[in-house]
Amino acid sequence: MSPAGPRRLWALALVSLLGLAATSNYTNHAPLLPLLMPELGFGPTLAGLLSSAFFLSAALLVVPIGALVDRVGPRPVAALGLGSSVVATIGMALARGYGDLLGLKVLAGIGSLAAFVAGVRYAGLLFRGGKAHVAQGVFGGAVQLGGGGIIYALPLIAEPRGWRAAYAAAAVFLALVTALWLLAPAVPALALRGALGSALRQGVGWLLGLVHTASFSLSMVVGTWAPTYLVREFGLDLAGASALGSLVVLLGVLSRPVGGAAIGARLLTTRRTMQLAVVLNAIGLLAMALPGRPLAIAAVGLVALGFGASLPYSAVFNTAAAALPGNPGAAIGLVTFVSLIGTMLGAPLVGWLLERSGSFSLPFGLLAIGCLAALAVIQHVQGQEELAQSSATRG
Repeated sequence: MSPAGPRRLWALALVSLLGLAATSNYTNHAPLLPLLMPELGFGPTLAGLLSSAFFLSAALLVVPIGALVDRVGPRPVAALGLGSSVVATIGMALARGYGDLLGLKVLAGIGSLAAFVAGVRYAGLLFRGGKAHVAQGVFGGAVQLGGGGIIYALPLIAEPRGWRAAYAAAAVFLALVTALWLLAPAVPALALRGALGSALRQGVGWLLGLVHTASFSLSMVVGTWAPTYLVREFGLDLAGASALGSLVVLLGVLSRPVGGAAIGARLLTTRRTMQLAVVLNAIGLLAMALPGRPLAIAAVGLVALGFGASLPYSAVFNTAAAALPGNPGAAIGLVTFVSLIGTMLGAPLVGWLLERSGSFSLPFGLLAIGCLAALAVIQHVQGQEELAQSSATRG
């Protein structure tokens, strides 16, 4: 059974720490790129491929991993995922060339996404009703803290001690979280089969994946390039650029719980939350893409994007679980799979367009157009409330 009473809060704290640690691997190379590129001899396009390697490996296995979570439960899957990410991060600290980093990003992608999908499901099993959205929002906020906090924290180590020391410190942190996760209370596994095929046949999962691409993937792509954008376009130092750029991800610490709480209190529906988020994302990207924009306008754009990109987290994942109640882990994996493809393609695309255009205006402008296109997708998505009504009618 699910944990009861105060143990639920303890379990929520542990799964939030899990999410924070797992997603620190998403962007742990981003603030180190200005040091890695000259020392290891690679350029912006190859830098973008580091993100692609991470998310490609995750994309290939994330739906089967979701099905595995449904069968054996989230706790052991998360432990295995975190453990492999520790090994990968130690390897990054010892990397001798670009090829080493690329291969280790593949391993890190599998482990980190396994821990993430397991964490989403674990958080979803702790509470019911409106509290489920709040809990998912808290977990999602921790996820963003991991991806954004690492962008801010690693330069504080890398600037005085080098990028190898920064990766070593990240590995120690991951190892400590893995040890704590072993204390997490158990939650039930569904022990069902046929999850993979059921998820792949569920149309709403594919559509929600596109919405997640216009939010989560966007924050990962822009978060990867934000420090370089601020150094190149405005001449900020690495620490300052990383601190400001981390807002793209760190604001999710606030907006994911806010989105979950707004849905839980019935101030917004799940679908309205998705629509509001996509509009904010487009506005933020257009502000950043404006030619000759001052730093203040770019900062406003970063804030709008950082808040909007994380707002629909609870709406997307709880709706996915409601769409396939028999195999929610597989449904969550499908949504993640679609968004990972967007992340994998987006980071090197930004680098490729940057090399050819000489500025970030073109890549960020195209991403804004993609956000507006996502509004049309949302019109074809059934929100969690509509799915519940349809289920009640059939019952």
